[in-house]
Amino acid sequence: MFLIDDFGRQQVSPRQPLNRWIMPLEKRIDFLNEIHVTNLSREMFRGIFNRQCELLQVPFDQHDLVYPLRDYDVRPRRELRAVHPRDILRRLVGIAGYHNIPPFLTPRFPEKACAAHFVEL
Repeated sequence: MFLIDDFGRQQVSPRQPLNRWIMPLEKRIDFLNEIHVTNLSREMFRGIFNRQCELLQVPFDQHDLVYPLRDYDVRPRRELRAVHPRDILRRLVGIAGYHNIPPFLTPRFPEKACAAHFVEL
């Protein structure tokens, strides 16, 4: 799948970049390869998670990280990515806001946040 978001911001017509990209793809040349991003270690994930908790004002204790990491442990194909702590915590904050309570890490909130964030195939 080739998805382009927000056409119209460039200085040329949308047809020009599309034609520039379609020609190589028709010849099976992919010059738009993704940058290879490796998985995080649990220690790196913990550090990012801690910083995101500070930014989003979610109380954090090292033991609280057990709840979000449990979701990765039961789904072996799920990889630790640097963007996940921010995304999961933003969802957690949104869920807490919906219930009109302060955000905090308990088994229930990270499970709901992960379920809302990750799509299982």
